[in-house]
Amino acid sequence: MFVLDDAAWADLQALLDRPPSPKPELARLLANPSTLER
Repeated sequence: MFVLDDAAWADLQALLDRPPSPKPELARLLANPSTLER
């Protein structure tokens, strides 16, 4: 558990509400079949 004041809570909510940034490394990893799928 953690405690935030109103300003910090608003900052955290804004951070969590924004869309995720692109992760090209993750996309490349997920584009290949896994070891179990081969």
